[in-house]
Amino acid sequence: MDMTPDWHWADVKSGLEKRGTNLTVLAKKNGISLQALAGAARKRAPRMQSIIAKALGVHPSIIWPSRYHNNGQPIRYKVGRKPKGSPTNANSTMPRKSGKQGKRGK
Repeated sequence: MDMTPDWHWADVKSGLEKRGTNLTVLAKKNGISLQALAGAARKRAPRMQSIIAKALGVHPSIIWPSRYHNNGQPIRYKVGRKPKGSPTNANSTMPRKSGKQGKRGK
């Protein structure tokens, strides 16, 4: 992982503007929502990062070095996975709720 800081989001947007495009145009061109594309500013989204980087004429690892290995591959994190041997929800000791919740008829 490179120690170069990620580009500031304003620099990304101004770079797009200098090339005659913007996030809205890129989103429409690629058939995705503006919110999904703009999400690359806050979180890892390799597909969205690639779309933006291609429009800027650079590899995504240049814009977001903290999100990529030195070989240019995205850093992937497994989210929500429990380590082997940890209890699962099926084995939970908490009682399950059943039926409707809320007011009960009298």
